[in-house]
Amino acid sequence: MERYDCFQPTIEYDPMCDQDNPQKISFEDVSAAAFRIQSGIVKTPCVKSHMSNIYGMDIFLKNDFLQYTGSFKERGARNALLLLPHEAKTRGVISASLGNHSQGLSYHANQLNIPTTVVMPNVAPIMKIENCRSYGAKVIVHGHDMKEAKYHAMTLAKEKGLTYINGYDHPHIMAGQGTVGLEILGQVPDVDAILVPVGGGGLLAGVATAVKHLRPHVLIYGVETEKCPSMEEAMRHESPKCVEIRSTLADGLAVPTVGFNAFFTVKSLIDKMITVNEDWLARAILRLVEQEKYVVEGGGAVGVAAIMAGLVPELAGKKVVCILSGGNIDTTILGRCLERGLAAEQRLVKFKVTVSDRPGGIAELCKLLASLGVSIKDIMQERAWVYGDIFSVRVKVVCETRGPDHMAQLRTVIMNTYKEWYFAREFEDRDRRPSTDSLDDDVEFDEFCDPNNPRKIKYDDILAASKRIAGFVVKTSCTRALMSDRLGMEIYLKQEFMQYTGCFKERGVRNTLMLLNEEQKRAGVIAASTGNHGLSLAYHSTLMGIPCIIVMPIQAPITKISKCEKFGAKLLLHGNNIAEAKRFGMGIAKEKKMRYVNGYDHPNVIEGQGTIGIEIMEQVQGVDAVLVPVGGGSLACGIAVAVKHLKPDAEVYGICTEKACSMVEALKKNERIAITIDSTIADGLAVNMVGVNTFYNLKGLIDKMVVVKEDWVARAIMHVVEEERFVVEGGAAVTIASIMAGLFPNLKGKKVVCVLSGGNIDTTILARALERGMAAEGRLVKFKVTVTDRPGGMAELCGMMANLGVTLRDCIPERAWVKGDIFSCELKVIAETRGWDHTKELVEQVKKHFKHYYFPEMGDNQGKSPGARRGPCLAPNPVCMQK
Repeated sequence: MERYDCFQPTIEYDPMCDQDNPQKISFEDVSAAAFRIQSGIVKTPCVKSHMSNIYGMDIFLKNDFLQYTGSFKERGARNALLLLPHEAKTRGVISASLGNHSQGLSYHANQLNIPTTVVMPNVAPIMKIENCRSYGAKVIVHGHDMKEAKYHAMTLAKEKGLTYINGYDHPHIMAGQGTVGLEILGQVPDVDAILVPVGGGGLLAGVATAVKHLRPHVLIYGVETEKCPSMEEAMRHESPKCVEIRSTLADGLAVPTVGFNAFFTVKSLIDKMITVNEDWLARAILRLVEQEKYVVEGGGAVGVAAIMAGLVPELAGKKVVCILSGGNIDTTILGRCLERGLAAEQRLVKFKVTVSDRPGGIAELCKLLASLGVSIKDIMQERAWVYGDIFSVRVKVVCETRGPDHMAQLRTVIMNTYKEWYFAREFEDRDRRPSTDSLDDDVEFDEFCDPNNPRKIKYDDILAASKRIAGFVVKTSCTRALMSDRLGMEIYLKQEFMQYTGCFKERGVRNTLMLLNEEQKRAGVIAASTGNHGLSLAYHSTLMGIPCIIVMPIQAPITKISKCEKFGAKLLLHGNNIAEAKRFGMGIAKEKKMRYVNGYDHPNVIEGQGTIGIEIMEQVQGVDAVLVPVGGGSLACGIAVAVKHLKPDAEVYGICTEKACSMVEALKKNERIAITIDSTIADGLAVNMVGVNTFYNLKGLIDKMVVVKEDWVARAIMHVVEEERFVVEGGAAVTIASIMAGLFPNLKGKKVVCVLSGGNIDTTILARALERGMAAEGRLVKFKVTVTDRPGGMAELCGMMANLGVTLRDCIPERAWVKGDIFSCELKVIAETRGWDHTKELVEQVKKHFKHYYFPEMGDNQGKSPGARRGPCLAPNPVCMQK
């Protein structure tokens, strides 16, 4: 913990932020700022949240994380820069910041040709440091905390005649931030309350000033983390007071003292201050990822956290806007937040149990967990500190469940099976058991997917489907990607993950259900699915009052099992794979006279998916190519029919992964063939044989099928998170991955639409994908190094890495299998760097300081480390297949 002495005379005087003469901003200041900055910032959407029904209020999300640099800070930065005198613009500006203000200032100063220097402390995230440099700023990394960085920045400002711009208390900054409030009133005119994140207070001051002037009855609530309640303390003492900062997920709000201008502006305007704890913050980040497919930093999620925690019961039934102020969360921190959110919701469970240490003891435990549908995430054994007999071992298990009910079932079974056990938390016991009913196991004939009579898909049928389902599914956005310039083409992202259930499958499902006759609707529908199709069918069947059964294999993702139940379907778990689940489902369909709905080959499903093609042609004029993920083929088939009808010269490319390329093999052999599916990050595309109707229609329409490697898919997921602030699943990311892998040099400079088909990625898989993406880009590095096992050995390594700005992520000592002397210890290290060039610096320093080391990704070894291999590669260059 660190206590800040907030009012030291060593900090240089800032005339714009004078505690003895605070400046209040007015509505006219905000209104003028809105006009001034309108051409340079994004008017971000304010959309109704999928969580509204869950929490009993109309929740709207003001998505200011969609600004170019990922946060609301751009508004104030641009306003302050535009108001500088000409001489000050020529000399340049300087500021100190941990990230968001620095990025906003750097980007807009570059746009306005104003020299910029930003000072960032050593603890600033590597990604934000690199972003500021990429925006053209001179970046100085100085000091251990913000106090030291600010002191250095203000000293430089005085020495070099630069203008220092305070990131949260400068009046022009606050006026710019207030434009968020004006936009909210235009987008949700009858809003009842606005929840505003509070750090230094600039955003709260601006929004409150604007909103209270135009709508005095609208409630303004400030929300901050309990680990830095600086505004709450200021309100209690009627003056800004320094508070102790503790490490928090909402690092962007960690300001020890609110601004004096901000405080004196808002003290008579805000209706309530709320503090939220870290568990709810982690859960809010998780919920925004899973429900909204948004990547939001901790500071941006506090409003949602306050609602989830039940801190605003008086707003039930009201229209409430939560400002999602930023999305610049460090990638590794995001993975950690997701896991903490899962733990807080009892979907990630930790327990200890003592089992026999003889052969079969641990195997019995694993079989027991598998029979419950519980997924093991980590398992460790402990033998020395066990109180049982000598033939016992204590096993520490981290596993994933579907939630509290499933957790209670797990606990009951463990308690009844073993004598010694301990769960990290105690929960209420409730019984729950998946269905094990057995029905006819024969594969039934499906008249809609007949190999001897494939159905022709017509554009007129797709057009009719478009009119039929309008208003029942989301007409998703198709916006220009921020990564367009970097990748050298005009890339547009068709955001199908914004459908209510998180994927494009809703279109085909809704179309199929609406075409059922009344007798078929009464009998109900059934389908086998590992996720997206099941979610969509469950949701729309429930909305239409149609009975629905979803059959999932036992190994289906836990989150998708839970969601299907939540959407109202009867869920049956059967079989070890989708083929067994399908046979079981079709047996039920025959017995109960239900309609079996094939998720990727039913003609009405294909027609519904084709409506995406119509929307793309309306939204992007002059499109040159459309990139479509391909699993069973319905999405590519429907889009190809629509696009080729409306613009015959537009190219349609299908994308799949090397581990699930059934369409590639079918086109190669000119017939549908069954292939073996390996485990793939694009699990939504893992179909071992393409559909009858899709293959028949697609083979004459598709321009090319492209196969992309798994590493590129992981990198694409990571870049969509970091650059676009969206969460997409592997099957959707293949389109971006193919461009990043350089598989489309013919499309340079052209208009290309990437269909982002879904966002239902398992949360633990997302965390893993982000880490693999970082590793593939050299930003996560693994190496071994031998150090002395005496005091100071590990400290030397840690100090060297800190001096380089390298972050230590994991370090495991190994003493038994070391080639050096008895006083040596081999460390297995995982570290985060800024990329391959930074990694090279690390390698050189390790060479300089230590005799024995091994970098497996670099092929650079010394001291004959066991299993060492050599190779010249510094930056991996995966070769992608093109068909």
